[in-house]
Amino acid sequence: ANVDDNKELSGQIEALIPSMQSSGTNLEKAGEGILKRTNLVEIGESLFQTGVNLDALALGIKNVNPDLQETTDSCGRLLYAAEKMKEAGNNLKGIQKEKKKGKGWLKG
Repeated sequence: ANVDDNKELSGQIEALIPSMQSSGTNLEKAGEGILKRTNLVEIGESLFQTGVNLDALALGIKNVNPDLQETTDSCGRLLYAAEKMKEAGNNLKGIQKEKKKGKGWLKG
């Protein structure tokens, strides 16, 4: 973007950098915690924060060019990864996802 002197795109990319850095830092922190056998709550919080940062990154990517199918696809994949990362973090912290009630299992 800088080479092409596209200041708008350059600014959008620069806005994504903090989310990318935070995601990487939190994921490394979770990995370090696993290797050091740290408290599961701390590891879970690191994974949860990684998910939060991936959410922000996904929406930032979508804003780069909302009309482009590739950005929409990328955003969807990152949002799914963020959801699963937050779910894993919550599981390690002891926060369970509320289970559906009723007889939904009867439906095919």
